[in-house]
Amino acid sequence: MAKTNELSRMKMTKNVGLTATPQFTNLRRRKYIERGLMLVVMIGLLSVASLYGDLFTRLENYFSPKDEVYGVWVEQYVAPYSAKRIELGKAGVISSGRVLTTSFEFDGHFLEYQIGDTSYRYKMRDDNNTEMTQMSSSHYNPTFRLSGKYQKNLR
Repeated sequence: MAKTNELSRMKMTKNVGLTATPQFTNLRRRKYIERGLMLVVMIGLLSVASLYGDLFTRLENYFSPKDEVYGVWVEQYVAPYSAKRIELGKAGVISSGRVLTTSFEFDGHFLEYQIGDTSYRYKMRDDNNTEMTQMSSSHYNPTFRLSGKYQKNLR
């Protein structure tokens, strides 16, 4: 029995220096094909995910359209001469006659936009989307009211 173990060890050490067999090259080729197919599948999944992301954004805009918050927002509970005015529209966010940013997000509850490195987030206080409060870590969280929806029509 010891002699057979020695013979099998000798065969194993002799086979170490041999070239690859056709079975080994077929196995290697299958691995490359499998990895290539996995790469194609991953690229396909990423493209489908990005298309669905666009679809979800469109649905979100359909169910909570941005035009609900279009108009001039005026800061409340401050002196009229120091009240900040923010205008939201198709052009973006405008304040003091200057375009601050050309895009903002509104999901029905929160309004968000970014100017440089600073993010601004506002929470709607009522279901009519006529009043919002700025969410910030500071001690002062200003409240804004949409001026057009509170004007009384006399006609």
